[in-house]
Amino acid sequence: MELLESMELDTGNPEVDAVIESTVRMCIPELSDLMAARDRSLAAHVGPDKLGDSVLELLSEIAVDLDAKLKAQD
Repeated sequence: MELLESMELDTGNPEVDAVIESTVRMCIPELSDLMAARDRSLAAHVGPDKLGDSVLELLSEIAVDLDAKLKAQD
């Protein structure tokens, strides 16, 4: 999570960079949960070919309500 929290983009478009960086920082709790769910899915998979198994194509997902998160910060 440290890498995401300290992420600084330089795409040549500072406004876009700021939006992406702020959105990622605002969603750190959800991203942490998402990565933990991913890790649990990988750990629960039995078999030698994790990269080739299409069952693992979607390891985890989570809904994020950005409007609600923005309102909560007001």
